[in-house]
Amino acid sequence: MGASDCELLRGSWLAQPVNAVSSAAYLVAAVGVVVSGRRDVLRSPMLVSGVLALVLVAVGSFAFHGPQPSWADTLHDGSITALLVVYVFLEARTSAGLALAGAALALATVVIAAAPSSVPVVHASLAVAVVVLEWRRRKRGLPAPTGAVVALVVGIVLYALGRTNGVLCDPGSVLQAHAGWHILSAAAAGLALDRRKEDAGDLWAEPA
Repeated sequence: MGASDCELLRGSWLAQPVNAVSSAAYLVAAVGVVVSGRRDVLRSPMLVSGVLALVLVAVGSFAFHGPQPSWADTLHDGSITALLVVYVFLEARTSAGLALAGAALALATVVIAAAPSSVPVVHASLAVAVVVLEWRRRKRGLPAPTGAVVALVVGIVLYALGRTNGVLCDPGSVLQAHAGWHILSAAAAGLALDRRKEDAGDLWAEPA
């Protein structure tokens, strides 16, 4: 586990200390969303789901890079899947939209369980869906989360260049590009969730 994320695997309780500790960024993002608008969050099932998914990503990422129990892979991949599903259906405010979100998560779970090697394909497909939905939002004149987009783009660059044998990979350094990915992707997720508290409309509602 974690062998492709550059940081040297140590024989201690935290196999990759920097990557493990930086996983707390997802928990900070979840707390930030709740603190900044607790009443708004509690009124939206998808926002509650987003906050819970961020918490699970924090736990899964810490377990994956830290103590590495047998279930770490499953929680790491599953929590990311859940978070991406939330972002695809984040505007869902109708029962039909929420039902679609549940069906999408169930389908993704079945696919991953049947073929664990399909995880990258599932994540990539959901990420493309998020991009399509953001484009759809822009077409409807809804605001784009500029800060979230910038953080995510920079984070993706760090993720790509910081992989094992990547340009930014230095296994023994306390500055790990993958840790930067954790921090920036958590910030992007938190900013996007926070922005949704003030949005109007439902992209999954039936046309009037």
